Amino acid sequence: MIPPPINIPPIMIPQIMIPPPINIPIIDSDFKITIGINTFQIVTLYKYTIYDMIEINNTKETFYCYSSKSSIGVWRLYGRRDKNSVFEKGIDYAQSNLICYELQEYIHTILDQIPKRDSDSIENYLHLRNDVILSHINDKQRLIKLDDTNLTCGSKTVNIKQSKKDINELSEFMKSILDISNKPMYHFELTAEFEDMKVNKKIYSIIMYNKKLEKNVRLYYCYYSFYNNPELQVRNYMIPLTLVFDDISNISEYGTYDKYINIKNYICKPFEYSYFLDQSFDKYNVSRQYSFIGFLYNDIYPLKELRELKEESELPELPEEQEEKEDEFRVRSGKRTKSKKSKKSKKSKKSKKSKKSKRTKSKRTKSKRTKSKRTKLKRTKSKRTKSKRRNKKNN
Repeated sequence: MIPPPINIPPIMIPQIMIPPPINIPIIDSDFKITIGINTFQIVTLYKYTIYDMIEINNTKETFYCYSSKSSIGVWRLYGRRDKNSVFEKGIDYAQSNLICYELQEYIHTILDQIPKRDSDSIENYLHLRNDVILSHINDKQRLIKLDDTNLTCGSKTVNIKQSKKDINELSEFMKSILDISNKPMYHFELTAEFEDMKVNKKIYSIIMYNKKLEKNVRLYYCYYSFYNNPELQVRNYMIPLTLVFDDISNISEYGTYDKYINIKNYICKPFEYSYFLDQSFDKYNVSRQYSFIGFLYNDIYPLKELRELKEESELPELPEEQEEKEDEFRVRSGKRTKSKKSKKSKKSKKSKKSKKSKRTKSKRTKSKRTKSKRTKLKRTKSKRTKSKRRNKKNN
């Protein structure tokens, strides 16, 4: 008899859950960083004419980025049609060739450690035309426009009054489609030089919900201050830097953003070429080539709201000297509201002054008393001597 088959239950193999990828760049040794699916290796730092130039490998090919002067220390993808042409900026002057801020932050953290070489070894290569990079910079599919106009940063700007009006209207429109949905995130700080000025920048970002696109976007922005220029008193001004999708897979093989968002000239830079500007901007010239336009963007949405949020809850306590500088800036910019600490410091200064004045007064009264005592003693002595003389004469 053949025994009946035994019904063996199937072996249940437990499913291994693969965790989702973390939205954080992975830093390796040898100046390597992985952002999304792309790995970038920082190779060499060159000095090319007036620019700092960095050579980067992406495991497939080599490309270069340069440190922009008018954008103050921002790294941009290098592309050029020929050796006599200017650097290619793309269809959106401020964003088309912008290196992503994940890679920007990494470059700034290792900048002093990157091997340096003379530019002679790459000069011939930099003059070559790279059609792949040029087509990437000028790719219209990368730009997500929120309106039908062709106006972007770098377009002809009208007078200050009209420009400010246009920027305010643009700010109101952005307020109607963007909602702040998270707290600001601090990224990094950099110091650069521009036209004999020292510039300090602090880079932040915030996630916002775009009602028009119906998804989250990330706005990068910064606080910046100028030093060594008495004619341009700029302290803690703000400006938008780029508006992109909040997705690390949005990074291209050239370290730029695959998709970026803009409407008109909402994203721009603090300095603009003077030949783009009307004569009313002449008083803001910092050189023959550049003029300061950052004041147009200082209170644009959501920067004004983020500034108030930071001043209420996130500003660290400043040293007394720095607090005094901040107060001086508020007075210059027309904001005469003082912080609590500055009021306290003023009161303490006043109390110190009053104490000093009291001490000096007491010293003066003491000195007067001592003087009066001395004069009295002198008088008594003179009286005694006179009486002695009289006695002698009488005798």
